[in-house]
Amino acid sequence: MRTLPLPPDTQAQVFSACLAATTDTDLHTRLANISDALATVAASYQTHATAGSLNLIPRVLSVGGLSKTELVELYGQHLSSTNGAARAIYDRIRNAPPNKRCPLCGIGTVAHLDHHLPKSRYPDLAILPANLVPACHFCNDTKKSKYPAVAGRWINTLKSLTGNK
Repeated sequence: MRTLPLPPDTQAQVFSACLAATTDTDLHTRLANISDALATVAASYQTHATAGSLNLIPRVLSVGGLSKTELVELYGQHLSSTNGAARAIYDRIRNAPPNKRCPLCGIGTVAHLDHHLPKSRYPDLAILPANLVPACHFCNDTKKSKYPAVAGRWINTLKSLTGNK
């Protein structure tokens, strides 16, 4: 796996763009109410990442008054959607690797952003830029919604599948 710098955009910037683009009044209010909780999760992610212990972050099904589905939809509607309010951030992260080479395998061309800790199990991290990894089709499909039970687990799996050491 090739190292990339942390994305320059913060969770707060992504969240702000998502919040501003949310037109449903009830959803907007519930999102605003979890802003501090998501900021805390982002800080915890950074602490765990620095310590190499992302595998210890607890999985959640909801945050405050938002369901897993609603949290995951923030990513789909506002970050990865072509017309999403935070699409520019998605594109910056996706285009970060030199020569658009997948940093996971070093072979494929980046086509997606993969959630290191999958949004299906960590919906509170769905829009966290530090949790988004540029990936080629193969690496994205190979990982799917796997998550690391031990530090570095799926990275080692990808390396063995692609023949990289």
